[in-house]
Amino acid sequence: MNTVSLINDTSERIRLAVFKQPTIHLRLDPIAWHIAAPRPNGGHQTLRVPSTCQVFARFPSNRGDLGVLDRRTHVLDFDETTARFDIDELVTIVQRVTGASITRRFDELVDGEVRVRNNCSFDTEVTIALDHAAVYAPHRLRPGALFIEDIRGPLYVAVVSDASSPGARLVPEKTSRTQLPLPLGGSVHVRGSQWFGYTLAAR
Repeated sequence: MNTVSLINDTSERIRLAVFKQPTIHLRLDPIAWHIAAPRPNGGHQTLRVPSTCQVFARFPSNRGDLGVLDRRTHVLDFDETTARFDIDELVTIVQRVTGASITRRFDELVDGEVRVRNNCSFDTEVTIALDHAAVYAPHRLRPGALFIEDIRGPLYVAVVSDASSPGARLVPEKTSRTQLPLPLGGSVHVRGSQWFGYTLAAR
């Protein structure tokens, strides 16, 4: 597990979002994986970044309302940046569908990609998580659809608004003003002000 110190060298209260940029699903906005709020005038927070990711899916419990994905599969951990998973229907011996499960596969891998296929006859929603918090926006999959993402990219940190919370969608046009790759094992210093703009520096 890596750590990063986030240090507020301003005299203001600020909020920092830590997030990943989707590299394959470019139409998806990034979401805040973690929000930090170090105190003004040198306050700091230590962020722990695990190396293990998780994957799980949501699915409907009510066959009469397939739009409500209110149940969740079990959660699978994985450490690799190349992985493949299938979401399959759970069927009883009388051929009644009772839910969904997610299983890891070790064949037909594509280097540098995490792939999740929905083999169910209903929609599911796949989530890739870090420390059990979504690191990409959950993605809805139609029957037979495939989710693909390259998770090898770095985490980023940027100053965000006071209303931001973990899981909130981030506006790239705003985060790009201060966005900085997170230096694992190092520190990030925030300087500036709301009126003149903020700058982030890695050490």
